[in-house]
Amino acid sequence: MNKLSDILALPKQKGDFGIEIEVEGRNLPEVDTPYWKTEPDGSLRNGKEYIFKRPYLLKTVPALLRALNKQFEQAEAKLEFSFRTSVHVHMNMQELSYHQVLNTIYTYLLLEAPLMEFCGESRKGNRFCLRMEDAEGLVGELQHLFSTGEYGLHKIGRDRVRYASINIEALKKYGSLEFRALAGTADVDRITTWCTALSNIRDFACTHNSPSDIFNLFADIEAEAFQQLVLKGVAPAFEYPGMVKDIQRSFSLAIDLPFAYAQSEELKKTLKKFPGDADLIIMDELE
Repeated sequence: MNKLSDILALPKQKGDFGIEIEVEGRNLPEVDTPYWKTEPDGSLRNGKEYIFKRPYLLKTVPALLRALNKQFEQAEAKLEFSFRTSVHVHMNMQELSYHQVLNTIYTYLLLEAPLMEFCGESRKGNRFCLRMEDAEGLVGELQHLFSTGEYGLHKIGRDRVRYASINIEALKKYGSLEFRALAGTADVDRITTWCTALSNIRDFACTHNSPSDIFNLFADIEAEAFQQLVLKGVAPAFEYPGMVKDIQRSFSLAIDLPFAYAQSEELKKTLKKFPGDADLIIMDELE
């Protein structure tokens, strides 16, 4: 089983998450510790961006966030989180296979509605974190990825996916999936809950063989049961009236993805009897 880092020849990175927190306000400190760095951000007003220096394990995230908040307290910073600010989270996917990466993307999309609900009303339809229903070209780009095997990882576009709530372009660049939906905050519990939900999605994805398996599971159980199965202990934080209907709509919006994957797998089986590079033949068939 080829790992993403090997498929894309990426420099190896340990750790689960990279976090970027955008902040506006007054007396914002220049933080430079072994864990955090500060960068300017031209999209903010009197703002800065605070960034992990490298990916860290999920279990260390609360302590690292508390350490950043201590820097704010010492500087007597007045934090403001306007509609321009957000929290971007990179989840490390380097150790996962192509199929596990697809499973993670597909599972996220099935639960995108409750995840976006948690992230804040201002993030829905926001042009910097577009949902599947908002992002023109995203489903088409994903269909290509789901139908072309490992080859497709090298061909992920940029302009059509960079500002989606799930940025798959980061796979090719860093070996991560970037989640851009969370509204600006420095709240330790809120960011930790968000990261835990994403980690649970990745863990769930790694226990299934393909997007087709997840499709079949979803079809066999209720949407609410699926949400609870995937998100586990943090599931209650993502529940709201109308959730079931919204998840069912996401299931319909993403329905082409497991079928694109399944058709590709059937084509591979057919081509096994032919000599030569089956992946290249598949590309000829699909492009």
